[in-house]
Amino acid sequence: MKSWDVIIAGAGIIGVSLALELRQRGADVLLLDRAEPGSEASSAAAGMLAAADPETPAALRPLAMESARMFAGFVQKVESAAGIQVDFRRVGTIALMPEHTGPREYRNLSAIELQRLEPSIRNAGHSAFFVQEDSVDPGLLMRAALAAAQTHGVEARGHTAVTEIRARGDAVEVLTERDMFSCASAVDCRGAWSGAPVRPRKGQMLYVAPQTLLLQHVLRAPEVYLVPRSSGKILIGATVESPLP
Repeated sequence: MKSWDVIIAGAGIIGVSLALELRQRGADVLLLDRAEPGSEASSAAAGMLAAADPETPAALRPLAMESARMFAGFVQKVESAAGIQVDFRRVGTIALMPEHTGPREYRNLSAIELQRLEPSIRNAGHSAFFVQEDSVDPGLLMRAALAAAQTHGVEARGHTAVTEIRARGDAVEVLTERDMFSCASAVDCRGAWSGAPVRPRKGQMLYVAPQTLLLQHVLRAPEVYLVPRSSGKILIGATVESPLP
């Protein structure tokens, strides 16, 4: 039976990007996913790289900021290997907030500045801020990352749900409903499907396709966010809710 250096459970953007990095360092990597690789949460995200979001816990903020700093290099590597553009936009974000002051990374916008940047936006009594953040199309990024991983020799198997990961002597066994795989190391990247204490949450998003160009910057407000794509489409996201028990 073949043994891999690393088996990764979960072929979303975290699992695939980790597999790509390990493969480029010489590891033999197998990706396993319960559905089609990249078809679940990773491709359904909005694509805001909001490292300075006030909702980010303080302990995670340095990691988020460093990750955002490195993202342009990651995009370049993936696009080059896959031959797929991922609509990486570096235009920035406008945040509408009820507070009069934002985090230190946020620059307060006057009404005139807001209208100059986004003529279609009215702040409706909120304070407006600009922050230099990027965005990406998650669907395109997921396609490109999978193609790059395949180009570099990473094996990905869909519809292969991992049921157990266990140590066996100096090796690790990864069990699925039909097979058992052996490796030196295993990584659980299943996200919301990893099990307790991690729980999934549900949100709603939709795309609109205006006839005219309405928005250039990502727009975040207390109850909604809008993310423009270079195609002219705008993604609108709103609620986040816990699933029924």
